[in-house]
Amino acid sequence: MGNLKFNVDATWISESLPSTYAFILRNESGYCEGGKAGLTAGLNPQEAEAIGVWQTTVWANEKQIKNFSIEGDCESLFNYINGQNADISWRAKDYMQEAHRLAHLCNNFLGFVFVPRIGNQVVDSIAKFARNITNSFEWKKIPPICGKKQFLVDKFNIGSPINPILNGSTSFITMTQVES
Repeated sequence: MGNLKFNVDATWISESLPSTYAFILRNESGYCEGGKAGLTAGLNPQEAEAIGVWQTTVWANEKQIKNFSIEGDCESLFNYINGQNADISWRAKDYMQEAHRLAHLCNNFLGFVFVPRIGNQVVDSIAKFARNITNSFEWKKIPPICGKKQFLVDKFNIGSPINPILNGSTSFITMTQVES
């Protein structure tokens, strides 16, 4: 009880275009507690993801968040930060090491957790939307409209007694159940 989690994701198209990141903070009931999205300058997809994790820890420190974990879908980064062998660039390592340092400055940091992409779809939607902006943006209790549908699907499944794993074919069914 009282634990929070960040979900973080990033997008990358090419070295010549800005990459984007997004993170959302949720409480144990699945409700949004805030988040942020913005542009980055990652040289590759892995580095863009590492910058997103680092940005999450910067924000957590600024907001004095406590009792939280960070979830993301870049397995190599989360393996690395959890002490496992992983092939990541030195730049991604630097971002992840700084993220580790900042996270552990927070009161009761609970860890870095890899989640499959299916468990990270809300921030994936928001990170993709952030491609259309020129500045970073934050929100409090209500996530951006671009992630609202997936947020409702996720929220429904948090309260589900069987806690199904969603794929593209079940999102519509679950969304219908939420709306009814």
